[in-house]
Amino acid sequence: MKEFVTAIAVVGILPQLNGQVLFTYDFAGADPAGDALVPSVEHLTLSPFTRVNVGAVSQSDMFSSSHWNTGQVDLSEYVSFTLKPETGYSLRLESLQYDVSRSTSGPQSGRVSVLKDGSVIESSVDYTIDTAMTGRTFDFSDVTVRDWETLEFRFYGWNAASTGNLRLDNVSGFGQVTPVPEPSALAAAAAGGLLALAIHRRVRCPRR
Repeated sequence: MKEFVTAIAVVGILPQLNGQVLFTYDFAGADPAGDALVPSVEHLTLSPFTRVNVGAVSQSDMFSSSHWNTGQVDLSEYVSFTLKPETGYSLRLESLQYDVSRSTSGPQSGRVSVLKDGSVIESSVDYTIDTAMTGRTFDFSDVTVRDWETLEFRFYGWNAASTGNLRLDNVSGFGQVTPVPEPSALAAAAAGGLLALAIHRRVRCPRR
């Protein structure tokens, strides 16, 4: 009679690979309070949206900025936010969705970049910004961030009159936050796997 040994997988050691909506910036309400709203996500720290070398525009229910470059893209002008997993957790992010529009004299071209610890790891294709709010998706290669790393998204605009506005709304990230196993848990899982393998080999040895 043949005997079989079934190995039992250790649940929770590896993250599931199905992304979900982790956060959404909706900028609800009048400014400046609306601009300062930050989604609350368990085990994930997000920053408010910030402006670098562009001006604030008071506009309810969206994040609006002005004084964009009139010529080519200027990488020193952008709006951005950061996210960082809490100690003991890991973040895997798959994509970013957002609504974007401009005023009549606002930037006609846009781009989004994702950075890890200040270094660009991927950028979207340059796209045309319409005066009507349009949904877009930045489907970048999945990126994993540990609790000592920071992820940042920067939104750029150009080809604008100096007073033209770029508007963002419903900025959502898709992915998953998972606990990082303690070294002791990994060691126990490895030991269990070796034990199961040893038992399996012993059972399959021919009897004399």
